[in-house]
Amino acid sequence: ATARQLAAAPLEKGGTEVCGVEVIVGMDSIKSMPPLPTHIAIGDNRRRMQIASCLDLSWATIIHPAAVVDVTATIGEGALVLAGAVVQVDALLGDHVIINDNATVEHDCIVGTGAHVSCNACLAGGAVVGRCSLVGLGASVLPGIHVGDFSIVGAGAVVTRSLQNNVTAVGIPARVAG
Repeated sequence: ATARQLAAAPLEKGGTEVCGVEVIVGMDSIKSMPPLPTHIAIGDNRRRMQIASCLDLSWATIIHPAAVVDVTATIGEGALVLAGAVVQVDALLGDHVIINDNATVEHDCIVGTGAHVSCNACLAGGAVVGRCSLVGLGASVLPGIHVGDFSIVGAGAVVTRSLQNNVTAVGIPARVAG
């Protein structure tokens, strides 16, 4: 596929339906719609939050029926918890968070606004993931460890020490790259 085809692909979904819900593309189109609960289905954390900041809408929080979310967990507006995910006791998920398929957020964890915990990733008890951060596929964050804002934990990494803001960490144990 060319860069032009890839760039146009999301626009081609406009006017279609996913699970019976119309896909709307473009800020002008969204702003012209009646104010209905809306979900921003974009994986890019920063872009998702930029869009959220431009729109004054009621945000739809979506929890898949095959997810397990403890009744004491707090889930922010516009969050998405997908199939097989587990969100345990007293966990706190910020607005517009993505907890992907089969991810685990253990007790007392905090996942900051706009963050994404990828498929099969695990946050152990009391771990904190900062705003707009990404915990990659199959990565683990040990108990009580903090991942800073706008940071990336690479796929399969094991975070054994807290990470600062705006870093990328990879490996076992996770080390800041570059």
